[in-house]
Amino acid sequence: MNEWLAVVAGTITSVTIIGTFLVKVVDKIIIKPMDKRKVERAKVVEADRQKFEQTLLKHVEANQQPLTDSIDKLNELLEESQRDRMALHKIADVNVQAISEHEERLDNHNDRLIVLEVKNGVRTVTYKEEE
Repeated sequence: MNEWLAVVAGTITSVTIIGTFLVKVVDKIIIKPMDKRKVERAKVVEADRQKFEQTLLKHVEANQQPLTDSIDKLNELLEESQRDRMALHKIADVNVQAISEHEERLDNHNDRLIVLEVKNGVRTVTYKEEE
């Protein structure tokens, strides 16, 4: 029985040593190169992705340029329109004030005394008499 136990122990030890050797060989021959290739592929994929993104960004910028120019022109037109609107408001305020002054004069009948008459190119001034 001791012989049988020695054979089994020797076999187990041999299988363990051979298994460990095979694991190290597989790790060195298969797994490490596979990891290196995976890292290299990841670098290549990342470089391709960055190149694609740069190309895509250039195309997007080229397509957006007319829109950007149009928006800039619209902003300029908006600013010009606002300046024009402010100028028109000032003119309207002056006109409203002038009209209100004119209406006050029209309402005040005492100020409407002078009537100009033109006869044969000669102007004569007559005063309207108060009633």
